[in-house]
Amino acid sequence: MSVQQQPLPAGRRLPRSRSWAALGAGQKEGVRVGLLVLALTAIGALVYGPHAVNGGFLGDSWTLRSWYQLYPHADFFGTVGHFLELHTMQTRPLNAVYRTVLNYSFGGEMGSWFVWQIAANVLMSGSLYLLLRRLFLPPLDSALIAVLVLLFPAASSLRFWMAVSHAPVAISFAIVGFLLAFAAFDAEGRRAKLLHALSLLLFVSSLLLYEVALPVMLASVLLYRFRVPWRTAVRRWGLDLALLLPIALLVTRSEDAHSQAQSDSGALAHLWKIVEKSPRLLGDRLLPLSGAAWVAVLAIAALAGGGIWALRRASWPETSRPALRRYLLLLAAGLVVIALGYSIYVPGINYYEPTMPGIADRINAVPGFGWVFVLYGSIGILATLVLGRRWRNLIPLGATLLSAILVALWLPLIATESRNYVKGFEEGQRVLGMVRTAVPDPPPHTTIWTFGQPVEIANGVPIFGNTWDMTYSVQLMYGDRTIRSYVGFPGTYIECLATKLVPGGNASYPTASPPGSSAYASDYGTVYFVDTVNGQFERIDSRGQCLQALRTYRNSPAFPAE
Repeated sequence: MSVQQQPLPAGRRLPRSRSWAALGAGQKEGVRVGLLVLALTAIGALVYGPHAVNGGFLGDSWTLRSWYQLYPHADFFGTVGHFLELHTMQTRPLNAVYRTVLNYSFGGEMGSWFVWQIAANVLMSGSLYLLLRRLFLPPLDSALIAVLVLLFPAASSLRFWMAVSHAPVAISFAIVGFLLAFAAFDAEGRRAKLLHALSLLLFVSSLLLYEVALPVMLASVLLYRFRVPWRTAVRRWGLDLALLLPIALLVTRSEDAHSQAQSDSGALAHLWKIVEKSPRLLGDRLLPLSGAAWVAVLAIAALAGGGIWALRRASWPETSRPALRRYLLLLAAGLVVIALGYSIYVPGINYYEPTMPGIADRINAVPGFGWVFVLYGSIGILATLVLGRRWRNLIPLGATLLSAILVALWLPLIATESRNYVKGFEEGQRVLGMVRTAVPDPPPHTTIWTFGQPVEIANGVPIFGNTWDMTYSVQLMYGDRTIRSYVGFPGTYIECLATKLVPGGNASYPTASPPGSSAYASDYGTVYFVDTVNGQFERIDSRGQCLQALRTYRNSPAFPAE
């Protein structure tokens, strides 16, 4: 006769044998986590380490470095306040703190910045592993997904562009926030309240550092439901909404957000563009199906349909059903994460599209998780359908081999992106060297126009693609905040007025009325023209000299001449 086991009275410990079993399971999981972190670190060092040696500042990275280096630092909070003067920081105060700390820690040592960036991506992938384990995904599946996220090629800017080094940290904050919420559900009393408070604090920190994870945090109830009943999940979700929504509203009403917002019709058109371009990302960047993205979409749909069909078949082995359900759920979760991740960009400018290359692929920071879920879910379904009837124990091996094939397809894409970023940095250094040679000791308030060098080294990877990155790089080189430097972008014209020259014709140099009031106008005698390709240079001292120079100095091309 069997005896039913009764629940232990409050305050009583588990029997020794069960306590040791739980402790052993915890130690085993701890070993797995340690090994995974080592593996992720090794992969990150092998794949991204060469870039840490050869890469450097590009685009907004010059702004963020110069903004710190050329500012008199009275104290830490004064420097943070200075960063908050940047319009992109006003809604991200923790980013101002983050930039101050990193600049203080690394200075101008570019290799150290990239080592940190690799570490931040390892932290993000490692945190994802822990979250997936808490959501009952097996260790191998969780580990393979973490590796794929670390190597996801359509968000390479997160590893190669220092200006977005805060993105993986913000995402990690959100993930750890979910982990603490799950721990709070398992706790009681003051411990539960403390864990919930820490979880909410990390959610707010993620939002105030970089808002990309906001839609996922606002949909937190979907994750909570995996751990607790609906009533408990909704109650915690209400706390999330009550805290995050007011902050999100303040962010969207900021001057920077308004400057990038579209009308309702524009947002709808942008939404359609994102939906239209998403399959192309799948076919052109993630799978070797360039120009035939619909093949990838149909293949994934067919796998999902096949998995559902198999589950409905009474003849399908019962032992393989849990794996099939798990992979179908993962695929569906991926679609949800993709939709949530892109949703925050819908009101923004059309620049934000899934297939945009180079520094613009930061739009895929959060959707990249969803794409990996979709791909790995499809891999798991395929392995289960092929092996599930007779060789169920080989399903993990099949998923591993298919994931390895995917990684093999991605590594050349990552290497190409790295080379493009390195070439962009090297060309920028060459341009700055030419400027320094032409104007070795410029007086304060000098304006230096550069001509000839390409704007981008490859599509989406700038050399000096904006007025501010050219200006801040030159200011940093000379150690003078009063100096300006502009690029003769394609389409730019320069109007030679009586006492000054004024640019126009390009979106970077908007037309002013009267023309002489333009913020980009320069008085004769204070402006230099530098041809960074042929080495020609001169100071423009008069209207006649300005007119003559316009016949000699050619605008920069969009890309290097082939």
